[in-house]
Amino acid sequence: LFYSLMVAYIAASGSLISDFAGGVSGLSVPQGIGATLFSLFFGLLIFLGFGAVDWFNRFLMAGLILSYVCLI
Repeated sequence: LFYSLMVAYIAASGSLISDFAGGVSGLSVPQGIGATLFSLFFGLLIFLGFGAVDWFNRFLMAGLILSYVCLI
């Protein structure tokens, strides 16, 4: 079950990354490249350890709080 969830999450994130990269650069980026970049980025983040994961989580939470404050 967890394997299928991970594959679906990586495939969807790879699609988002390839669409974003294609929009920014104007080039056609395959979804497989986006999925590979997604996997490499988060794999590296986990490889670096708890400190890197904690820093990234704080960064995301700050963005979430800032978005909430801007909406209010």
